[in-house]
Amino acid sequence: IVIDQSHASDAVFDDLIERMPVPFVLSHSSAKAIYNHPRNLDDARLKRLAKAGG
Repeated sequence: IVIDQSHASDAVFDDLIERMPVPFVLSHSSAKAIYNHPRNLDDARLKRLAKAGG
């Protein structure tokens, strides 16, 4: 099972990245630096996601 958090807000993402015991993905999100959309992640969150194994 893969946990997809694509529709999570920034606050929810920040909470999940600290509390989830397993990696998760954002299957239809992208880099905010490329396209400024509310669903996309800033560089800091993308780095945290990669570091957590997502």
